Amino acid sequence: MNPSPALRPRPLAWLFSTDARTIGHVHLVVSALALVAGVVAALAVQAERLTRGPTVVGPEGFARLYAAHGVLMVHLVLVPALSAVLGNLRLPAELGASNVAFPKLNRAMLWLFLAGAAAAIGGLAAGGLHHWAFDTQVGAVASNPTLVAMAGVLMLMVSAMVTGLNFIVSVHVRREPRPLSLFAWGLCLMAGVQLLATPVFGLTVTVAFAERLFDVGLVDASLGGDPGLYRQFAWFAGHGTLTATLLPALGLALDHLLAAARRPVGSRRFAVGSLIALAVLGVTTWGQHLFFGGQAALADMVFSLFGLLSAVPAAGLVFYGLRLLARGGVRFTAEALWSTAFLCLFAGGTVAGIFLSTLGTGGLLAGSTFSAGHIHTFIAGGVLFAFMGGLSSTWGPTDDGVAAEPPGGRIAALLAFAGASLAFLPMFAAGLAGMPRRMDDALPASAGMHGLAFLGGLVLIAGLSVAVFGFWRMHARGVARPLLRH
Repeated sequence: MNPSPALRPRPLAWLFSTDARTIGHVHLVVSALALVAGVVAALAVQAERLTRGPTVVGPEGFARLYAAHGVLMVHLVLVPALSAVLGNLRLPAELGASNVAFPKLNRAMLWLFLAGAAAAIGGLAAGGLHHWAFDTQVGAVASNPTLVAMAGVLMLMVSAMVTGLNFIVSVHVRREPRPLSLFAWGLCLMAGVQLLATPVFGLTVTVAFAERLFDVGLVDASLGGDPGLYRQFAWFAGHGTLTATLLPALGLALDHLLAAARRPVGSRRFAVGSLIALAVLGVTTWGQHLFFGGQAALADMVFSLFGLLSAVPAAGLVFYGLRLLARGGVRFTAEALWSTAFLCLFAGGTVAGIFLSTLGTGGLLAGSTFSAGHIHTFIAGGVLFAFMGGLSSTWGPTDDGVAAEPPGGRIAALLAFAGASLAFLPMFAAGLAGMPRRMDDALPASAGMHGLAFLGGLVLIAGLSVAVFGFWRMHARGVARPLLRH
């Protein structure tokens, strides 16, 4: 028999709560801790490249931190940031409801999220998943920590998928007769993409366990399997997950710009259609990660075509946002600045994606830090900026009814954007100079670029720190809604 909520310690009461806002805040705490750890890992990776030879952590430490950075930032920060955190904090209020459709299922997915986080971090700490790519240690040669980390990631993906499906049901069951926000559209599309990607990754993990335990030759070349099949599965799931994170981020950023505009500009239907097109085409481009990597030449051409086509709705969303900025008379509040910075990063990532999707340049740049810059600009930095904008817009009004804004919010957005630009742009330059993405020693031609990227990371951390300090000041003044309520 469970103890009554009044007798439980407060952290235990948070874990047993079915309130969407409380569950969102628990996700926020875990994601914030993962963000700190992921940023520290990224700084250590960049510091290792500052000089030739072992600098800070050595080759082995570089490999482990590279893996840790990827898992933490993707599955514990980027994926839950817009879905489990802001979805739980914002969506019920947008729908005119007090909670999501299935509160107990929402709580169960929180527990699964925490269990998956523990398994993934434990597997990484034990030495699994070097270099983040799941295709480096698979099948019968996969170590036990690798399998544990993969199982943890699968639990995180299942949690995100079911949470998204809960949001879809909430939209259809509890929605008042009002237009859906672009953020709500993005959440629903994200759940749809995850519904495709998660079972494929589940099959990938099942294959890895089967070969490790029963020596079944499916994908392990030493047992007569086909490693290319495993890489197709892994990249379909990985690319779909990364695409899914973009959809609510784009919707939220455009919602902020629409709310800050003094004059209505354009139709929201165009933005909704572009989001749907990006979700459909984005899923079909996973094969560009395998250009000239063993798949058929015809497959290379087909994936290149889909990659170029996916740039069309992405560019359409960028131009929709730029039109708002140019003709809508946007008031540059903190969330509008965060959203504008997101739009700039997304635009740069879209241009880089065109180069990576073209066969001639994509084959040369694949596996270089150019592709890492694309991922960080297009997805990692962009989603983080949309998330910070969403947090900036969740504070309640002041006593005089004016919408509150975190102190230093605008400075934080500008400082973080300057840091992100300084951190990510050198990755493109180093990639053009031939720097491999997973090499711990910098090439002579790109040594200075890593120093700039390290400096940019520090500036980005400074901007995020100013934003967090502003959030704390708002909460201390009592302007913010309660951090956790039961």
